[in-house]
Formats: sequence, C-alpha cells, structure tokens
Amino acid sequence: MLNRNTSAWGGLVAMAAMLLLAPPVAPAAVSHEVSAPAPTKQDVARKIRFVRMMATQSKMAYRLEHSGDAGVQKSLHQARDLVEAAQASLDAGDMDGAVAQADKSLELISAAAKRLPANSKEDNQLRYKELLDAVTTYQDSYDSNYKRLVGAKGKAAVGEPLDEARFNDTVAKARVDAGNGDLEGANRLLSDAQYNITKALTVLLKGQTLVYEKKFATPKDEYKYEAARNRSYADLVPRALEQHHPTDHAVELIHKFVNLSETMESKAVKQAKAGEYKDAVATLQASTSHLQRALWIAGVRWSRWPE
Repeated sequence: MLNRNTSAWGGLVAMAAMLLLAPPVAPAAVSHEVSAPAPTKQDVARKIRFVRMMATQSKMAYRLEHSGDAGVQKSLHQARDLVEAAQASLDAGDMDGAVAQADKSLELISAAAKRLPANSKEDNQLRYKELLDAVTTYQDSYDSNYKRLVGAKGKAAVGEPLDEARFNDTVAKARVDAGNGDLEGANRLLSDAQYNITKALTVLLKGQTLVYEKKFATPKDEYKYEAARNRSYADLVPRALEQHHPTDHAVELIHKFVNLSETMESKAVKQAKAGEYKDAVATLQASTSHLQRALWIAGVRWSRWPE
C-alpha cells in the first residue's frame, strides 16, 4: 500500500533511478581513486524502461493522472513525452541527451507527487479506484491461467489456490462500502482481496512444473505454453514493485533480472521462428526463472528461492 509521504516517495523515485546508472561501489579497503565508468547503452535503456514504467504503469502515475489538478496532470504528460524523447535520443546514439531527458522526466514526476494531497477523501477515492483496478486485473490473469492449466494438466493436478467464494464476497462487500461512502473500509477489504488473489496467482504460476511436458502434442504447442507462462510472470513484475515497495538496491537487482529475462525471451522468439522449438522452450524456461527471481526480490514469496 502507498501510505508514505509523497515527498519521501519522490526522493525514492530519484534514488532508484540514480542506482540504475550507478557504477559498482569500490570496497572500503581500497583507498585509491577510480574513475567511474560511463554508462553503457544497455544501462541507459534500462533507466528509460524504469522511467517509462513510473510515468505510465505505476501507482503514482495513476494518482497523478486522476488527481484533478491540471498542473499535476500537465507535468505527468510532459514527463511521458520526455520518456519517448529519451528513447528517440538513445536510438539516435545520443546517450547524454537520453539520460538528461530521462532525469528530467523523473524530476517532473517527483515534483508533481509532492503536490498530491495525503490521506484526503480524494486520496481514498483514488486508492479505491486503483485497488479495484488491480484486483480486477489480477483476477482476469488468475482466471485465464487457471483455465489454461486445467486444460493442460487437469483440475485435480491444479487444485484450488484461490477461495473464490471468499474472494468474490470480499470484493462485493468493498463495493457496497464504497457505495455507502466508507472508502477506508472498502480499501481495507480490497487490500485483503488483492493479497489473496496475488498469493493464489503466485501459487498457480509456481506450480507449473515439468509435469505437463509430455501432454503436448507438438514442441510448438509447448513453446506457446511457455511463452504464455513467461508473459504471466512479466505482467506481475510492475505490480509487485508497486505493491511491495522494495528497497533501492532491490529495484536495481530486479531490473537486472528483468533485462536478462527480456534478452532470453528475444532469443527464444528467434529460435522459434527458425523452427528450433525445443531450444526455444529451454530458453523461455530460463527467461521465466529470471522473472521469478525478480519477483522474489520484489517481495513475492513462495516456498523457496526459484531454481
């Protein structure tokens, strides 16, 4: 949940962005000065992806977009334009310009965040809308993954990770409370529903082991399955960042694992286009493993560290 002072949040965003381009810290025992290496194109690309997520997909972006403050909304739209300008600069080989534009985008988001009201009725209304949107998104993902898994493995093997009756009842009560003006009560219920649906979705996705591998008619079918599984995990990462508020160092590690996953996913696509489905499946499984590690660091838990 976002119960932090917006000023502190703005500082966290700026610090996380700096870490994305920060060089490794030298050991304390080394006293001689070492010049910091210039950021690579991959470093800058990673920063731009992070800023784009903050400007378009994050909880704060939602709050800014629906704030009702024309100045705040203008800053957000300018920040989004700067993200795209940064990408264009990077594509043109202007890394310095790309970094400057990405930094300016974050500066605008942070400044706009400081103007948001804290713990007001408007704040509770925004919180209700974003929680309801998150719960609905997670439920859609759970339903689609559950149906797909049941079709591949059977209901007995999949089990019932989510108590659907309790979940639906909780969401229904939250809607009633919101309709009666009790937004704080509604938000508490939706927070509980979000916890249960994300936990169930995590269990559902984590349960996708090699038990299913002999049930596919062709290697291409298995590739399609692994591609859908990979996308499911990838969709969880931005929301995990928003929900669990990992530390600055954790954010840096998360994006490293996501970058590794994206690289392997791209490789898998090329392998599949070449008809090398067996290799593509193995590559996608490795890609998914990196996403699992990112989610673990973000605070999403299952029984043990992903293999």
